[in-house]
Amino acid sequence: MATQLQKRTLIELIPLIEQMASGITEDLHMVPAALALVFVEGDRIDDARRQLNEYVGTSFEFVVDPSWIIGMCGFAEGAVVVGDPTYAAPC
Repeated sequence: MATQLQKRTLIELIPLIEQMASGITEDLHMVPAALALVFVEGDRIDDARRQLNEYVGTSFEFVVDPSWIIGMCGFAEGAVVVGDPTYAAPC
């Protein structure tokens, strides 16, 4: 994913990430966060907004584990590009 991020071709990973997301049964927030990031990188702002809307009710509070920072960065970049303060305001 890092290579695609540098090459600005993250949009190509959407089918792979969606396939990963459909197979995950536990609460693994970094996959939806990756989708939010990929959607904004691919100018699919409405899709990114839908992804953020699914998690705004949780206040983006996730278990702090090794994947936590990856998830938070993906959601944060999505929120910045979407430009809606709802996703940045304290709850």
